[in-house]
Amino acid sequence: MAVIQISKIQIRSGLNENLPQLDTGELGWSVDTRQLYVGNGTAAEGSPEPGGVTEVLTIYSPIGAALANVYILEEEIAAVAANVANLQNTTTGTVFSITLADATTNGNANLVLSNSDTHTIDYNIVRGAAVRVGSIKVAQLFGNVIYEDDYSENTSTGVTLGFYCNVNVATLTYTTTSTGTPATFGYYLKSYV
Repeated sequence: MAVIQISKIQIRSGLNENLPQLDTGELGWSVDTRQLYVGNGTAAEGSPEPGGVTEVLTIYSPIGAALANVYILEEEIAAVAANVANLQNTTTGTVFSITLADATTNGNANLVLSNSDTHTIDYNIVRGAAVRVGSIKVAQLFGNVIYEDDYSENTSTGVTLGFYCNVNVATLTYTTTSTGTPATFGYYLKSYV
């Protein structure tokens, strides 16, 4: 009958401040910071940093934690991109984006509603660190535009939205204040009969 022996493999461990010199390829575990290190080796062995240790990146390493956050951020960006792609592929509208000049300016936002349907405009305005996210419900009645703008912003974007109506054509207008930074106005138009 064969003899089976189970061996325990253990690596050096202790507080990070007491991490000893590790031999070539020897592992060391820091129990307080949850970081893993491996010995670099000697100059004779060709180590570029003889006598030192190299950290094996984990989620507890400062760099590893930052990378983990980058991966999470990349996943969130991919999810947002997928949502934007879904919006762009719908039959009811398209995502548009225009730049509003950095000046005290009155203008129109290239958004013209040319029939009497009810519309919803989901939008965002970004100007430097200022962000405004909102939704405008628009209806036309006998040549008059009735609209409701529901939004929130972290700080003032310096942009005011409104509508100008000429017969059955309503045009989204804006007024901006000069802040040193142009604003980006992105919107998605949904129409209902």
